[in-house]
Amino acid sequence: MNIFERIGRWLTPYKYAFEDNDMVEYKLSEKATAVRRQRVKTKRQGLDEEAKKELSDFLERGEIGIKVVDINNIMSKEDAYIRLKSSDSHIGYFIHTDNHHQLAVKFEESSAWKYYERSNKRRMKLRPLIEYTKKGSSDRTHLIPVGFHGSENDERLLIDFDSTINRQNLRKFEEYVSGVNEKSEVLWFIDIVRQDDDSVIWNAVVWDEDGRIIIEDQFHDRNKFRWR
Repeated sequence: MNIFERIGRWLTPYKYAFEDNDMVEYKLSEKATAVRRQRVKTKRQGLDEEAKKELSDFLERGEIGIKVVDINNIMSKEDAYIRLKSSDSHIGYFIHTDNHHQLAVKFEESSAWKYYERSNKRRMKLRPLIEYTKKGSSDRTHLIPVGFHGSENDERLLIDFDSTINRQNLRKFEEYVSGVNEKSEVLWFIDIVRQDDDSVIWNAVVWDEDGRIIIEDQFHDRNKFRWR
């Protein structure tokens, strides 16, 4: 396997066929988020110069570590699981309607920190498909943490969302899933639902590969939203 295929398999695994791994029962890591990031950083430092350059070029080009596929029908929770169960990893199934903004993705083990670099400049240039009607205390919030996919260039993958929720309860949810993903494949479904008062509810559920729910929660941002 040449150096470019090796990097390609790491950055865009959906482009390659993999044999199924044996199921490993998940256990949430007790190590801090910073330690997880340092572990990936150390792995990168072990790459040779040619491999490091290819990784840097990949991120600079704004490429994405998942393949996003537009679908035609809204997914129920059951629909999303069935779709992901038979899907290859790192393929995102996406739909945006007048009332739903959905993304479902399967991630192979140890996907959480492949893309830890952030670009606030790129992210702020995007106009989300769901945005506040009035300027408020919001973040440009990724449906799936950027560490899993590396994209700051796709407006489908982020929305405006309350800063406090994003930086507290939603972050705790995401860090829990990242910890599980250190030892296990995860199937992740996000369903942003428009409410009658134009607020939104962020529904999130994550399964293991055997269909057991690892974690499920919802987060209500009561600000008014505009849907494009």
